[in-house]
Amino acid sequence: MHNNRVPRRTRRSLATATVLTAAAALAAAPLFSASAFAAHESAPGSISRLEPAKPAQLTGSAEWGLRQSFRSYIKTGPAHGSWELLDGATGEFNFPVDDGQSITAETPGTITFKGGVHFTGHDGQLDITIANPVVKFTGPDTADLLLNVKSKAMGAADVTDYGQIEFAKLSNITIQHDGEKKLTVKAPKVVLTAKGAQGFANFYKEGTELDPFNFEINETAAPSPTPTPTPSPTDPAPSPTDPSPSPTPTPDPSPSDPAPSPTDPAPSPTDPSPSPTPTPDPSPSDPAPSPTDPSPSPTPTPDPSPSPTKPTPSPTDPAPSPTNPSPSPTPSPTDPAPSPTPTPDPSPKPPADNSQKPIADLCLADDACNLYFADQFPASIAKLGMKIPAGGEVIAGDWDGDGVSTVAIRNGENYTFYDSNRSDAKTTTATFPGTGSGQVLVADFNGDKKDDIAVKNGNVFSIKYNATASGAADAAVPYGKAEDYGLAGDWDGDGKATLGVRRGYTNLLRDTLTGGEADRTFAYGRNDDVAYVGDWNGDGKDTVAVRRGATLFVKNALSGGDADTSFTYGRASDKLVVGDWTGTGKDTVAVVREQAKGGLG
Repeated sequence: MHNNRVPRRTRRSLATATVLTAAAALAAAPLFSASAFAAHESAPGSISRLEPAKPAQLTGSAEWGLRQSFRSYIKTGPAHGSWELLDGATGEFNFPVDDGQSITAETPGTITFKGGVHFTGHDGQLDITIANPVVKFTGPDTADLLLNVKSKAMGAADVTDYGQIEFAKLSNITIQHDGEKKLTVKAPKVVLTAKGAQGFANFYKEGTELDPFNFEINETAAPSPTPTPTPSPTDPAPSPTDPSPSPTPTPDPSPSDPAPSPTDPAPSPTDPSPSPTPTPDPSPSDPAPSPTDPSPSPTPTPDPSPSPTKPTPSPTDPAPSPTNPSPSPTPSPTDPAPSPTPTPDPSPKPPADNSQKPIADLCLADDACNLYFADQFPASIAKLGMKIPAGGEVIAGDWDGDGVSTVAIRNGENYTFYDSNRSDAKTTTATFPGTGSGQVLVADFNGDKKDDIAVKNGNVFSIKYNATASGAADAAVPYGKAEDYGLAGDWDGDGKATLGVRRGYTNLLRDTLTGGEADRTFAYGRNDDVAYVGDWNGDGKDTVAVRRGATLFVKNALSGGDADTSFTYGRASDKLVVGDWTGTGKDTVAVVREQAKGGLG
């Protein structure tokens, strides 16, 4: 088991005059000597050479909360996490000064603190330990903040020990000194470094401002050893009959204030709170399905070539959400039968080539994101997201053939493609003329490992093979009726997608990219369910899932019957997007929320 407790740092000695001054190399003087402070005041930026001082002991502590939004994210947000205080750290968070430091000229301009904090969340996916802060002055009002850091990158299996790293830069430092025994230092600006961002598992970017770092320390002179008196040779020897002096009574020790417990209770991971990042909602308010859902009309025949023989679909209904407060009434024989609660598929393992970089941003502020990704299937809590411009229709596909789906935003005939699912992603724009009002479908129609775009207007699908390049359609395929809902997927696993339509709860699919009769026909779900296509189990074949309220019912075969998997994710009002966000070969979902405030709660 990984040991997150960080050993106490080796005690280090300090030169105190420099801690007070702008010069990082002021040599030894008593930490709070008036002469040393006056030398700094009279010649800012100069290096004073003072006589070595007697050693002194330090008391006091540094106060640094790391980042308020991160504490909220751990304590009351979707991380459902906690933190453990280590080696004397207290509160949120106080790090005691290393009381073993001596004030000498050996380490000018450095103050060492002890203690640490171990953060965990997201069922162990988030794991960060920071410990033993060191402030190393570099100029009149600047310093480096060094920390011992251990963390686990998103998707990684193990915790990495980075040792001591330059975690942040302190600036705009002010120093207050009482002339003798007390020093107060405030650093209002604390900026994360590149190494700090890496040690922080890239949850924040380089340049992110953290909470102010302040500390107060006091000097206590180190006790001098009591000298042993040399007896006078002329003193008379004590008489053997003199009574022995009574032993000096040992005074009762004063009751000491209780030391702050290093095990302050960690915040409950189950504290209810609006989530700054998405926590999927059950949909108890969604109306229960009516037992009198209308019987489906006779199985339709797709245009333009009607099929003379069409099998009667076996009406089946995917399982209701296990989070529904009460079971739906028993449906009539003409309504698809509800299925038993399916057993969820195991979560896919993160791919090796994506393990070093998060697939998206952690959304630590209430309004940080409006698109939330599920990085496993089935999903129960969103960990990652990104901020995209408001307005437009969000779609997703593997635009560059790297195996990872990224988003795009469609506004009429114009498309903006993102090269990653990060808020700082680079974008490319393209125009697809004559397709502004139709239904957009994304699939790889030509088998080049890159997703293409099809737009359904009426019963014609206009297909653009190079999605990220402007231009007219490369193919136009008529299929089905104008009122049908379009589908596209690789139904047979040959690497090329073809078309389909959903009419009521009946799905009519083609195995070639042409019009004609349906090659596959099956009923699944209800008339008012919304269909989504994806390769949910990674077998190379796309199948149809349906969404009812906030619950997705997944079938891993092109047939009716019970749902293989179902899960509730987000809200019924969210818009769903399907993609392979991690490059595992398995599709999962993301939701787009019009109002980002409050996260996915």
